[in-house]
Amino acid sequence: MAEPASPPEGKEDPLTISAIATLAFLLADVLQMGLGHAALALLTIAPNGILTSAGWSSAYDNPLIDSGGVIVGLAAAALFGLSLRVFATASARVRLFLVLACAFNLLASTGTLFFYGLTDIGDWYTVLQGAARWTPLRTGLIVTGIVTYLGALFLVAWALAHSLGLTRGDRARYARITRSAWLSAMVVSCLAAVPNPLGVKYVLLSDLPMALASDTGLLFVRYFAMTRSSPAAAERVTRSRLWIAAAAILALSFILLLGRGITLNR
Repeated sequence: MAEPASPPEGKEDPLTISAIATLAFLLADVLQMGLGHAALALLTIAPNGILTSAGWSSAYDNPLIDSGGVIVGLAAAALFGLSLRVFATASARVRLFLVLACAFNLLASTGTLFFYGLTDIGDWYTVLQGAARWTPLRTGLIVTGIVTYLGALFLVAWALAHSLGLTRGDRARYARITRSAWLSAMVVSCLAAVPNPLGVKYVLLSDLPMALASDTGLLFVRYFAMTRSSPAAAERVTRSRLWIAAAAILALSFILLLGRGITLNR
């Protein structure tokens, strides 16, 4: 099937960028919630539980399961980041997908470290249970979260520069890409949260609000761009019906299946 005409020079195709961002966000959510929490729980102490887009709920819990999402998120971010070297000659769409998959995992993991130290909500409640605020443990989490989160923003800006040929002067292009990515993640995650069977209170106290707040950093990535001249040639993300169709199908499945929740048994 022939591809439609490319957007005008200097313009990205926003629909394709949104589709790529949606797929990257869905993958990050499934990895952190499904692999980091649900799979780890079922392989250790939990005989059953409910997996939703907002998290894993089970009567059986321990600190390892609660911290699994952050661990898997950081590991996935490293894997996607390294994959950029392997797929250095792939299309701009594939490279953007890898950058955004890395970004969603990295920002959610580092950002929630800050929120874990500052609040008593989220998956690390049992990990930090009994630890008063402003103790060395809590303060260390806050400082670690801030430092690693800022580092993550620099890494995402660097990855975009080296993958798509952006430079520090391309802030408008940075903004177009990251704004579309952030909006896509917000829309899909909020739509999936509506039918959550565990209720609004569970959603508000889950990792979802913290992850969405952390993803907001995408809107500021352009201010962390340091590259004056990129070694990669500038390449535009042109229209792709395949990426758009895949995103539409998988996003609908995500909302209808994980949004409503899936009961898993060992």
